[in-house]
Amino acid sequence: MITSQKKAMVSLYLFSLVLITCLLCFVEQAYSSYLKPTKIGLGYTLLSLEEVDGALLGLLQVKHNNYIYGPDIPLLRLFIKHESENRLRVHITDAKKQRWEVPYDLLPREQPVQIVSNKKNPIRSVAEYSGSELVLTYTCDPFSFAVKRKSNGDTLFNSSSDETDPFGPLVFKDQYLEISTKLPKDASLYGLGENSQAHGIKLHPNDPYTLYSSDISAVNVNADLYGAHPVYMDLRNKGGKAYAHGVVLLNSNGMDVLYRGTSLTYKVIGGVLDFYFFAGPSPLNVVDQYTSLIGRPAPMPYWSFGFHQCRWGYHNVSVLEYVVENYQKAKIPLDVIWTDDDHMDGHKDFTLNPVNFPRPKLLEFLDKIHSIGMKYVVIVDPGIAVNTSYGVYQRGMANDVFIKYEGQPYMGQVWPGAVYFPDFLNPKTVSWWGDEIRRFHELVPVDGLWIDMNEVSNFCTGKCKVSVGRVCPIPIVGGRPNPTCCLDCTNVTATRWDDPPYKINARRVEAPIGLKTVATSAVHYNGVKEYDAHSLYGFSQAIATHKALQGLQGKRPFILSRSTFVGSGKYAAHWTGDNKGTWEDLRYTISSILNFGIFGIPMVGSDICGFYPKSLEIDGTKNLTLLVNTEELCNRWIQVGAFYPFSRDHSSYISPRQELYLWDSVAKSARNALGMRYKLLPYLYTLNYEAHVSGAPIARPLFFSFPSYTECYGLSTQFLLGSSVMISPVLEQGNTQVRALFPPGTWYSLFDLTYSIVSKEGTYVTLDAPLNVVNVHLYQNAIIPMQQGGMVSKDARMTPFSLIVTFPAGANDGEAQGNLFLDDDELPEMKIANGYSTYIDFHASVREKTVKVWSQVQGGKYALDKGWIIDKISVLGLNGGGALHTVMIDEEPLTSVSNVKVYTTEQRYLYDQRDGKNKREIMVELKGLNIPVGKNFSLTWKMGPLATLIFFSCILHFAQQASTSSFIGQGYRLISIQIAPDAAIHALLQVKQTNNIYGADIPLLRFYAKHETENRLRVHITDAKNKRWEVPYDLLPREQPPPLKQSIEFLTKNSTWVSEYSGSELVLAYTPDPFSFAVTRKSNGDTLFNSTYDDSHPFGPLVFKDQYLEISTKLSKDASLYGLGEHTQPHGIKLNPNDPYTLFTTDISAFNVNADLYGSHPVYMDLRNEGGKAYAHGVLLLNSNGMDVFYTGTSLTYKVIGGVLDFYFFAGPSPLNVVDQYTSLIGRPAPMPYWAFGFHQCKFGYQNVSVVEEVVENYQKAKIPLDVIWNDDDHMDGAKDFTLHPVNYPRSKLLKFLDKIHNIGMKYVVIIDPGIAVNESYEVYQRGMANDVFIKHDGEPFTGQVWPGAVYFPDFLNPKTVSWWGDEIRRFHELVPVDGLWIDMNEASNFCTGKCRIHEGRICPNETQPWICCFDCRDITNTKWDNPPYKINASGVHAPLGSKTIATSAVHYNGVLEYDAHSLYGLSESIATHKALLDIQKKRPFILSRSTYVGSGKYVAHWTGDILSRWEDLGYSIITMLNFGLYGIPMVGADICGFFITFTDHEELCNRWIQLGAFYPFSRDHADLNSPRQELYLWDSVAESARNALGMRYKLLPYLYTLNYEAHVSGAPIARPLFFSFPSYVECYGLSTQFLLGKSLIISPVLEQGKTQVNALFPPGTWYSLFDLTYTIVSKEGTYVTLDAPLNVVNVHLYQNVILPMQQGGMVTKEARTTPFNLIVTFPAGANDGEATGNLFLDDDEQQEMKLGSGYPIATYIDFHATVREETVKVWSQVVEGEFALEKGWIIDKISVLGLNGGGELQSYDR
Repeated sequence: MITSQKKAMVSLYLFSLVLITCLLCFVEQAYSSYLKPTKIGLGYTLLSLEEVDGALLGLLQVKHNNYIYGPDIPLLRLFIKHESENRLRVHITDAKKQRWEVPYDLLPREQPVQIVSNKKNPIRSVAEYSGSELVLTYTCDPFSFAVKRKSNGDTLFNSSSDETDPFGPLVFKDQYLEISTKLPKDASLYGLGENSQAHGIKLHPNDPYTLYSSDISAVNVNADLYGAHPVYMDLRNKGGKAYAHGVVLLNSNGMDVLYRGTSLTYKVIGGVLDFYFFAGPSPLNVVDQYTSLIGRPAPMPYWSFGFHQCRWGYHNVSVLEYVVENYQKAKIPLDVIWTDDDHMDGHKDFTLNPVNFPRPKLLEFLDKIHSIGMKYVVIVDPGIAVNTSYGVYQRGMANDVFIKYEGQPYMGQVWPGAVYFPDFLNPKTVSWWGDEIRRFHELVPVDGLWIDMNEVSNFCTGKCKVSVGRVCPIPIVGGRPNPTCCLDCTNVTATRWDDPPYKINARRVEAPIGLKTVATSAVHYNGVKEYDAHSLYGFSQAIATHKALQGLQGKRPFILSRSTFVGSGKYAAHWTGDNKGTWEDLRYTISSILNFGIFGIPMVGSDICGFYPKSLEIDGTKNLTLLVNTEELCNRWIQVGAFYPFSRDHSSYISPRQELYLWDSVAKSARNALGMRYKLLPYLYTLNYEAHVSGAPIARPLFFSFPSYTECYGLSTQFLLGSSVMISPVLEQGNTQVRALFPPGTWYSLFDLTYSIVSKEGTYVTLDAPLNVVNVHLYQNAIIPMQQGGMVSKDARMTPFSLIVTFPAGANDGEAQGNLFLDDDELPEMKIANGYSTYIDFHASVREKTVKVWSQVQGGKYALDKGWIIDKISVLGLNGGGALHTVMIDEEPLTSVSNVKVYTTEQRYLYDQRDGKNKREIMVELKGLNIPVGKNFSLTWKMGPLATLIFFSCILHFAQQASTSSFIGQGYRLISIQIAPDAAIHALLQVKQTNNIYGADIPLLRFYAKHETENRLRVHITDAKNKRWEVPYDLLPREQPPPLKQSIEFLTKNSTWVSEYSGSELVLAYTPDPFSFAVTRKSNGDTLFNSTYDDSHPFGPLVFKDQYLEISTKLSKDASLYGLGEHTQPHGIKLNPNDPYTLFTTDISAFNVNADLYGSHPVYMDLRNEGGKAYAHGVLLLNSNGMDVFYTGTSLTYKVIGGVLDFYFFAGPSPLNVVDQYTSLIGRPAPMPYWAFGFHQCKFGYQNVSVVEEVVENYQKAKIPLDVIWNDDDHMDGAKDFTLHPVNYPRSKLLKFLDKIHNIGMKYVVIIDPGIAVNESYEVYQRGMANDVFIKHDGEPFTGQVWPGAVYFPDFLNPKTVSWWGDEIRRFHELVPVDGLWIDMNEASNFCTGKCRIHEGRICPNETQPWICCFDCRDITNTKWDNPPYKINASGVHAPLGSKTIATSAVHYNGVLEYDAHSLYGLSESIATHKALLDIQKKRPFILSRSTYVGSGKYVAHWTGDILSRWEDLGYSIITMLNFGLYGIPMVGADICGFFITFTDHEELCNRWIQLGAFYPFSRDHADLNSPRQELYLWDSVAESARNALGMRYKLLPYLYTLNYEAHVSGAPIARPLFFSFPSYVECYGLSTQFLLGKSLIISPVLEQGKTQVNALFPPGTWYSLFDLTYTIVSKEGTYVTLDAPLNVVNVHLYQNVILPMQQGGMVTKEARTTPFNLIVTFPAGANDGEATGNLFLDDDEQQEMKLGSGYPIATYIDFHATVREETVKVWSQVVEGEFALEKGWIIDKISVLGLNGGGELQSYDR
């Protein structure tokens, strides 16, 4: 019984249900008029038709105007195009006025051609328009069109009408559009949702299909529900063969669709007719084609496939704890706990109830569930409470984000009372919404969001205002929500938008379209009417929410949305809304779920056990009786719901509790059904992947797998998961059997694999289904991966795998297949080959009693790292006439013994339609296999005589396929060789046998080798007859090989065969056939490079094609390799076998590990330890084309897509020698000005000069050193290079600021991006066009988009560009005397892909998302440059080369292709910028570049790009920094504290980062525009760390500057791996958590959260703490030492035998540089005999070069020495050109000598 206090509450809440029930009494009358045929007008005449760019454009003229539903639009534009082989578009709109369409930025797609020529064009003589599979024909008068299938002539759509048809011709009015199609009687239609379909999934003639998103409960059948999906699939059977096609009318206005069985009529109240036809021919093809247009379904996190529990009425945290605890006690799996709005404060979004959901208690609960892998999701309604004390409302008003009515925010009412509704079509709203989600996520770390009420729902109708003095919402006893409208409202019917001439059948009663929602005359952003955009509300909110969560968490979002539209599946999951606990609703859920799979929203489910209670009854005493959901119903519902893609139990607060543990029988059913679901999680997750890449539904009607079996066309009581798992639930009360349809084939019970059903031609079978049983069957020819289940998906996911292989019963010849996708489910995308995923194809066959099961693995490393194994394989349906008697590996029998057990079980048949007797099939199971999932395996056995049946053990062989194992061709043979007079080798190589894999082989190659120096050998291989692309010799100066013609002539006349080619230290040898070469070290005979192939290595011989070059080398097992960048290497500085190493400059953020980043450096160092002695050598492949480098640990393979093979080998033998030899070739590192070694501060978002002034002032107040202040593009006018923002950065104010900082020695650096804004009024652009300086495509400047919008890209290979660029820098420098330049985005970055044009009338860039491409672009794939035969692993996903950059078929100066020169862009810009600054400033330039190539260090410094503020990136920064030292770019650093802020409380991280970053060679704090401020003074603790660490840096400035000099003269890195100083100490070969500055100063930072100690490696010797010289570590043989590291401490140690020059520091380098010097001298502890050395370089740092001997006093160099001999200590110096230092007045004030034997005391002192 319900108490009297609750009667009002219950009746009010169910008012909407009762009202709808009452209203439906009148449906019969209303709907009769809705169906009544009414023909309107005479249609249109086709006036003209022309073909433009492969499309048809025509004009239609109305035949006779009439005014039914308004006047006809007199002239229409017709656009028809085959957009793909299987998609045809027909678009009809007003020819003279733009009409509303679904926004192209909301649902990206091709836009129709806008212009029809004014001249009257003749109509095409052929009245058809044919594509690959679809043919359009038309009739001119009255105009109609038909779409036919070419392959069978079937008419798919036909809009013609005659007198016998119940519809007329085309009607097109402003607010009424009508078009129809005839249909054959045998067509089966599906779709046209969202509605609850009482007759099942197949559309039922004369049922109403109205599309208009409405908040009416899903209990209402055949009514327009929450979403609008104007798409249908038509399935037909022609002579036993099935053909499916799809039709979508892309229109968001309200519409009625009248389906009569033989025709379909659309009646639409606005917009355009925009039809897309999808050819199919299979149902899966249709969904694939449809989702390729509207967007692929969003990838879902793994946990979302677990079970979810929710209820409206979990009033406090204790209730949540209780629910979770009871699920655990009942041993029912549970992954996610939800709250409806109970957690909110007064139902207000983004708040917490302070009493019931206090934040500390809620966070404690979340910590607890998160620790076991559970998740938490909460609801968000769109209505924002009108409450001036509510921060969300305040910020919304300040940002003007709400839908308007008559210029004011439109007021409605939902749960909190009066609300305004956000306008998600407004970019400002999207930003504001994202910010509110961020704020809430900081309050509560929710794992997903549930966006409800977004149709949009409103308790009121019309124009409303708050009634003075009335409490609203009206309170109900018990504080429950009240949906009664309590605002003062007036109906809005005065406009044609609120009261259109045609009334759609809204809510099945032709209700006003503004009923209980936003008034349809309300206005969105840019004047868009709610009338048009109404059904897009949920879609636009889903996009905004998805963007917010992905940007906030940086991982895959989970969003559940009630209202959906075409394309929603790309962003959100869906549930079927407010159903009821009835058996009818249980049945309806299957049809709804299957429909949403067709709609491209595969992650869908229904409220298990029902949201509302069954019903209410009033007894004779007028008391309400609640008829509760029965135990039996909940049993059966969880048996179905356990196999919904999205599985959640949810109920209303007026319903009794219905958690699954409340009834013993339901708990048992849940354990059974959910237990199976959790075993099937890998299968479900793989279906999630298939959905994401092809749109394939997870839950499918049976006709998806059996399209020719007509019996299943209307089946709505069973469904498939994927292609092979069939669910046959009980859907009627009291039944313990179920009559299930089995299509032809063999079906195996998944709960007992020994039971099977053989259905020869398809049949119904009655299955037993006791109360706790659901029937699930697996089809033949499948391989299903399963695991062992668990209580949460996190646990289940780590259990061993099993494979179920199904053959047709008794098959002697058969095949089966399946697949498995595994990944890090937190990544935003699901994709293969990103290093965080594995994809496996499983295969099985039975042939002549031989059974084989095998796998083909892609990206196996991820699965191997996870340790996943296959424990069991079960093979079903084998002929039982024999038995398993042997296991084969590669056709060889196994005799080894292991723990594998083999069992055979006879199959039993519940039903068997086969003829004959004595049928005997068996199931074979192998257990204990322990097969690694990530490796290929092959398992074979034979079925032999029964007498040989044994139980045995076996060991399986696993064949791992290496990335490079596909051999291509037979290589080349040496046909001529000769040593030339210049002591170089010339040779000719001829291809042995040509093939066309990746193109034709180049038949004849020129091989050239030369010892260019004592320690450098060059090997150059190119086409012998045609000149090929190489890195330009003027860009990277070096010796050129002789011309090809000279070599050929020389070899024709001479041929002297030589066995080897020896230099001072390197020896080259070769093998003639197939040709290979090897490089060995003369001193120890070690082979450094060997391209010879054999069966023991996974590579083939030399391959040389136009666009594919391949060469490999064997490697020593003990080789440690370093280099091959730029990448973020998660495994450390040492190259990790099988990690991807792709080189192609790309703008993807540096937090993407193992992806090709901003620079390309195809060089590596190989370090080996032989008998305790270290040898290092280097190898450079000088080639700028894209390449993959495969490193297996014992081999290295280059796969290059162009150019030549130009190898340089550097003999070493020390790491320092290698870098010296390398930089002597590519160019010594640029000298840096002294101030560059100070501390730098930057942020994208210093919006004006005052902010910059404030930052500098605050650093000074905090006494934190600062030398350089930077601007990202904030200073620019509209993000245009070489400009100043006139308001925010007025020149006079900026110059005043610069005078101030320059006076104290500070500097100012600004950014320049290469993209030049296309703007006729922009002088830089004007001069660029006048000088013809831009990269071209099809003869015109190539258009891209970056921050200012449309841009052209300067071509820095053009000498005119270099001059123009220098002139622009000069002009800007005259405007603002900047001290350095920062060249960014120079990969080159482009926000668009392909050939783009500016869209007239569209604002570009987008104001709030300027990084979103806003052009009309088309992919360029028709050239071999844009679509090369071999696809490198670009962006870690085999992305097209031209993705988000310049099209690779674009052309540079002298015809150079972007394809070849792409990775040189940053280098060429660096050279041009360096030249300009040198010419202008006449002093040493400072340039920072993001993109780099071989030789960039000669011109620029580098930073590691866009990283995240997380602990992992802190650690990665060391590795990247050390790598750039190897690349000859020693001035390098990372954005201190991180560029993108991933969490707000990063005080500790910033502490540790400045302690590390203070010792980067280049030390800068920099953050993104959307990141919080992170200047070092903002936290007291960080400020203290900064003063400590930077204080030490500023004392070390003379040391750092001397290292700068050493780098400039010898290439020596400033920051170095420990093995540079300790090459024989193998323990440090992989060390990536410490580093050296120079040779002697070791930095040991804290890199993990919460740590106050650090475990540091100390190579052999004595180490002195630099912060306290009295503390020493003596490491005899090398050891790890645990060091204390409180929050403000970083450990820095100085090695023995060193003399370190220091000064006394200061707030700027200018000041620090004038202080007295100190020398620290270190001897080994207790040394009686020792030496120490050091040096110091001092100069006027403005000179262009760092050098001595100029004849002028501009530099001084000092060698310091110290000895201790027989208790005598001596310290002395040797000075070169001391005049400069003397003029500066520098003195040494203090010398500290460490490590002396303390057995005596100082007796005398001599100077």
